[in-house]
Amino acid sequence: MKIKSFPAQNVTEPENNIPTTTTSTIPGRDIMASDADKLNQSLQCISSSINEFAAKTESKFARVHDEMKSTDKRIDADLTQIRIVVRAEVDDLNREVAKMQKDVNKLQPHFDVVYSELQRLRQDMSQLTQVPQPRLPDPPKLLDSDSHLCPWLRQMVAKLRIDGDAIGSPEARFYYVYNFLSIGMQAAVLYVCSEADMLGEWDVKALLAAIIEISLPLNRVQRDYAQTMLHLL
Repeated sequence: MKIKSFPAQNVTEPENNIPTTTTSTIPGRDIMASDADKLNQSLQCISSSINEFAAKTESKFARVHDEMKSTDKRIDADLTQIRIVVRAEVDDLNREVAKMQKDVNKLQPHFDVVYSELQRLRQDMSQLTQVPQPRLPDPPKLLDSDSHLCPWLRQMVAKLRIDGDAIGSPEARFYYVYNFLSIGMQAAVLYVCSEADMLGEWDVKALLAAIIEISLPLNRVQRDYAQTMLHLL
């Protein structure tokens, strides 16, 4: 028996489940890789600039810090020198003040004497400036008549008692009375003035008593009144 032959067929082996690696090209990947490289370079440049700036800044800060420390040292030295100078000057002033205080203590008694003298002079000046003013009018002149003696004597005694300080010293009061006599009466009591000049005693009562004695004869009432007036001084 003749066996029938069949034409040979290509038998395809079945595909296994293991994937095969194939090389393929993705569009745009090369462009992205190039941009990433540029970005990395830019970042590196920026980082380098930052580091350089930080180094320069730190160097400047360090230099400024050193300069400040140096300045502080100079200031401290200057302040120390100033304190020394000021202290020396203060000590000198204290010594001068102590010396002046000793001198003042030595001169204090003299100051007290001068102050007392000034106080006395001030009181004297005050008394001189406060001169009393007369309050009564001047009496008339005494004429050669007994009828005018008692009224004139009354006015003169009142003037001497009230305005005696305004008239002045005892000598001034003495010649005040003498000035208000008539020429004849002045000549009659001239001896009283001479005695007062020789003794230096200006007794107004003695002058008035002499005026009463040389007057024309007085009656008892007039003479008693005249004596009463003398006792009022």
